[in-house]
Amino acid sequence: MILPKRRHGLAVMHAKEFCHCQQLLPLQHSHFLSILCTAPLSKPTILTSNNTAVETKDFSLTCNSTGQIHAYKWFINGVAPAGRRIQLSPDRRTLTLSSLTRSVNKGPYVCEIENPFYRNRSDPFTLDVAVRFTCILFVHGAPLSKPTILTSNNTEVETKDFSLTCYATGQIHAYKWFINGVAPAGRRIQLSPDRRTLTLRSLTRSVNKGPYVCEIENPFYRNRKYGILLFLPDGPDIATIVHSADEYPTGANITLSCVADSNPTAQFTWLHNGQPVSNSATFSIIASLSDAGTYTCTASNSFTGLTCTATKNITIYAPVSKPTIVTSNITAVETKDFSLTCQATGQIHTYQWFINGVAPAGSRIQLSPDKRTLTLSRLTRRDNKTPYECEIRNPFYSNRSDPFTLDGQANSVPSLRTKELGSDVPKALHL
Repeated sequence: MILPKRRHGLAVMHAKEFCHCQQLLPLQHSHFLSILCTAPLSKPTILTSNNTAVETKDFSLTCNSTGQIHAYKWFINGVAPAGRRIQLSPDRRTLTLSSLTRSVNKGPYVCEIENPFYRNRSDPFTLDVAVRFTCILFVHGAPLSKPTILTSNNTEVETKDFSLTCYATGQIHAYKWFINGVAPAGRRIQLSPDRRTLTLRSLTRSVNKGPYVCEIENPFYRNRKYGILLFLPDGPDIATIVHSADEYPTGANITLSCVADSNPTAQFTWLHNGQPVSNSATFSIIASLSDAGTYTCTASNSFTGLTCTATKNITIYAPVSKPTIVTSNITAVETKDFSLTCQATGQIHTYQWFINGVAPAGSRIQLSPDKRTLTLSRLTRRDNKTPYECEIRNPFYSNRSDPFTLDGQANSVPSLRTKELGSDVPKALHL
């Protein structure tokens, strides 16, 4: 501005305290002095382009203030904005966010204004980004009709392709198929784009017999056609009891399973010694002695009227008693034969003898065919000191007697008698 007064060739102006003088040209070249007066800036506020920030939509923030503003600056979470989804107007007054997301764009946002002498900053501004929902109006109509399954051919032929189509009326949103109760899968199964038609490639009787179920639904109703079977009913031909042993100890978990090839699936019944025990293909028991005997599985097909059976004999073993050793004579006499018998109760499969802890051997030792009785031929003084033990076993249990000696130190057996040299009368042997 041009100063109105001069003093000694210089213009003089009394400016207010917030004005600042600025010499634009050196005095020796000009008689004019330019003075720029700058007032403090007002506190900026942030204005939005819309009342609501909606996810996936664009949204703009504008820095609003009054005064001599030279520059605008923005801060997001305390740092300058950056990224391809953030745009600034040429004067940097307006910040635009493209495709809002709740997790990224909530802020806070701050705008700052400045000139050469003043600066001011807005309060932090946080976006509450609303989730965008799509509302679909559905006219609540009538329930869906019960679907039916139409086939591509009247007869199923092995190795040929075969199609099943789910047919129904109503407002159908989706079709679903189930084979043996589960969703179809595998490279030999194909579904049409709307999933209404299911095609089976290269039919096989063992794999593709079904049953097949189709289901239709919309947001309010659902209906299904219960299973149809492919191929004519047949079987069962052979019933088999699988994955079970013949012998068990008491307390064991016994599981019996019966299988039979049948279309539709066979119905099963079980008998134990002629009495019904189960109506399922598989059942389990905890073994006791009363569970031993004959188990019979019967598989039946109500469509064909055929039945077949399988049987299994099961043996249950209980623990065996502790054996004792019984002698053949009250007195053991030297040079005479003497027998020891292993006595016990229970389901005994084998007997085993031990002399001095090892299996018996030698020409003077004989065992009965069932190995229950051990006979010592022509007793000697040495036989008197030897401990004898017998052991009994079955497939699951075993037990052993206490040691037994002939000199009466164990099991109270009478003393061994012997003949003195030159005498025919037996006498007691002093050991």
